[in-house]
Amino acid sequence: MEQKKTTRAQLEKRIKDAQLIVDKGKNYKAFYFADRGIGIYICKDYVVSTTNFHQHVWNRINSAGYNSVCLILESLVDIANTHAEEIQDKNEKGEIYYSLDKLRILDTLTETEKIIIQMVEKWLYLINDSIHSLSNNPILYGSNNIKYFTWHALQNAFINNENKDISYNDLIDRYLAYQAFLFSGNGVDDGKVHETLKECNAIMKKALKDIRDVNIKNGSKSEDFIIIPKQDIDEAKALNEIQH
Repeated sequence: MEQKKTTRAQLEKRIKDAQLIVDKGKNYKAFYFADRGIGIYICKDYVVSTTNFHQHVWNRINSAGYNSVCLILESLVDIANTHAEEIQDKNEKGEIYYSLDKLRILDTLTETEKIIIQMVEKWLYLINDSIHSLSNNPILYGSNNIKYFTWHALQNAFINNENKDISYNDLIDRYLAYQAFLFSGNGVDDGKVHETLKECNAIMKKALKDIRDVNIKNGSKSEDFIIIPKQDIDEAKALNEIQH
């Protein structure tokens, strides 16, 4: 049976009722990694990423200027298209598909390309999770609670109201200490929160030092670097006042 063509009036109605119209534009480009179920579509004003759970639409330009997410995703699409023949494979039906895993291990990549792929791969693991699931299912409910506390701990770990540089290891210590504080019960007296966090931080710092020493003894390389530079006195004072 022949499918009816959409009329002009129907198209105009759909456009009028649309919440968002994504124009592909003249420079449209895209790539779909079938092994991960990830699609990235570079459009005129937006970049669309699709997963097995949801779609994200990113503004290419935001209040800060060019959106770094869009720039990096566009770079990944360019890299994938350049190496398309090298990363293709066939499924059981003989159909060609493209693999992010194959792209990741190519030996023809430049160092810059490798860094971009590594950055995006970690990011894709996060957005490919069912992060928007809302349910009274016990597993999803518990998962959302854990993710919320994890997010809360990470936000607090990045706050630097001390007059010193914060290294990557310092950040991990603070993050895990705050996470342990949140996961280990609630109801600490308001006046004892700072003291309790300080004790948690000391315990976690010692535990992580012991763990790092064990890893180093068994061949691990523990590299540390400054991730949050110290603030000047005025910045630290203002931040402390906002927190309290």
